[in-house]
This record gives sequence, structure tokens and C-alpha cells, in this order.
Amino acid sequence: MRGFVLLMMMVATFITGCNFGENEVESSFSVHDFIVSIGGNEDFSEQVISYNLTITYPEGAAIVKDSIEPIVTQWVEERKIEVKLVSAQSVSEENAMTIEGKITIDTEGMTKKEIVESQNGEIDVIGLIFETENGDRYRLALDGEYEVTQLKEG
Repeated sequence: MRGFVLLMMMVATFITGCNFGENEVESSFSVHDFIVSIGGNEDFSEQVISYNLTITYPEGAAIVKDSIEPIVTQWVEERKIEVKLVSAQSVSEENAMTIEGKITIDTEGMTKKEIVESQNGEIDVIGLIFETENGDRYRLALDGEYEVTQLKEG
């Protein structure tokens, strides 16, 4: 019996003693209500990709509004005309921020079918890069699990 108690104490010490600090902040970010849409003018010369999402963040890691940059697919990157952050509203009681942006792309000469085929079944906005008030930069990958990783300087 004494050996069992000693074993359980060692396991508890091992679990609590492990350093998960590197991922602690990263896993505290979460994405909610992620929406991407595309629309354009009648002659398809320009398309506007709109995105809207809410990110919750850990205490003390508020997102700096002016640092938010969308990460887009290659076909959007090659055709982008303008990138605009429409709004970034803090929801302070929830440690959250609602982000809305628009990306205007040149689709002059493309048909609706060619535009859809260019997307290759992918969403056009695949992530965000942002900085927190404490100066840390993060990359938010919006594919699959909405993984947030801290970017290292250098």
C-alpha cells in the first residue's frame, strides 16, 4: 500500500512538474464564428473578400488593432489590390476581439467559373498575423484546428 501511495505521489509530481508553459498562452487563444465570403461587381473586374471572426485571448494578451494582417492564399496574394481592416472591436469583459476585414482583388477578364476554379476549394483567408500588447507576435492558422503559434524574432 505504501508503495502505491509513493507511486501516485511520483506520478502527480511528474505531471505537475512538467513545463507546459511554452504552449500555455498559445492554447489560450481560440477562434469563434469564422466567416469568409466573396462578392464583386457585375463585370467581375474586382472581387471583395470579406472575413469576420472573433478571437478570445488570455488575460494580459490583448491584440493590438493596428497589427492585424490577413494571411491569404497564393491566388489572392497575386491579385490583391487593397487590404482593409474594417473593424477590430474589443469585448473586454470576455477578453475577446471581433475582427472584420476586406480584401479587394483584381479579377479583370476572369469568368465566375474561373474565379471559383482559382480558389481550388480553399478559403481565401487562411490566417492572421497579430501582435499582443506585450509585444509578442502570433500567427493564427485558420485551417482545421485554428492553431495559434508564437512567431519568434529574427
